[in-house]
Amino acid sequence: MVPPLVSVLQDYHDFAAWHVASGDVDPVYPVLGWLHSEVCNTPEEELAFTMLYVAFYSLPSALAVWLDGWREGDLLTPEQARMATGVERRAHRDVRQFARHMDALLDTSLRYGSLHDWLHPDVTDPAARWATVQARLTSLHGNGRWAAYKVGEILDTVHGWNCPPPDAGHAQSSGPRHGLADLFPETAAWTDNRPDTIARLDVLTARLYEATGMPGAQGGTTLCDWHNVRHGAYHVGHDIDLLHEHVIRTDRPDVSGLLMQARTTVFDHRWLGEHHGWTGVRRNLKRLYLDHGIIHWWDEGAMNAMRD
Repeated sequence: MVPPLVSVLQDYHDFAAWHVASGDVDPVYPVLGWLHSEVCNTPEEELAFTMLYVAFYSLPSALAVWLDGWREGDLLTPEQARMATGVERRAHRDVRQFARHMDALLDTSLRYGSLHDWLHPDVTDPAARWATVQARLTSLHGNGRWAAYKVGEILDTVHGWNCPPPDAGHAQSSGPRHGLADLFPETAAWTDNRPDTIARLDVLTARLYEATGMPGAQGGTTLCDWHNVRHGAYHVGHDIDLLHEHVIRTDRPDVSGLLMQARTTVFDHRWLGEHHGWTGVRRNLKRLYLDHGIIHWWDEGAMNAMRD
């Protein structure tokens, strides 16, 4: 394997460091943790809220339903089932599919006594805990590999279940592979999901994490977003801005108020448009790296150099 150009690897390392430090790598996670402390009373409620969030993959929608009284064991009303969903949950825009998923959650809770009793792994090894959680999640109607991986990340990162993802999720999604191919072009041809292919990708990714100091649990997201940086579609703080965009679209003051309070609490103010006069995603920043090689858009010297 021919190593990437040193400058590109250094740029990736720089981006990855700020991606993590800003909280822009999966920014919903710290917000979700803050909401757990504000609107949930027990670990069981926290788990139910997480499952509701991933069902919508829209924090404003999930929070609105929760504030209206939904709890584990409830079904969604027709109006709730038609609320906004994230693109990753576009299958749930078919209310019949959404209903089947929520029915499965209800049936599982009743069968096992609670979602926690069903899902919490009864083994001690972290890798085995991850495998157990993934097997149980993918058995639920409407949960494919992506949804199971996403819930697993949240259980490890937000709930503290000690079930870390063992890899970057190359078998679950193509985004991390694209980011890896930007650094190691030869891997672009490794497109299948055979175990030996996934193993080669995992080994190379682990070496990359070791070289750059990237935390493995966040590496898949950072590789995916690095690919977008390289192609003029991302910048540090992009997903924090995107969350802002989602918050200001809601017509529920109780929902937007809590989410804005969460943002102010969990993120450094330098990343928050509500404190600096921008609203939502700043599309003018997306091509800074592609056109000018700039990652630090917040650095005045770099921006002056770009203008010159």
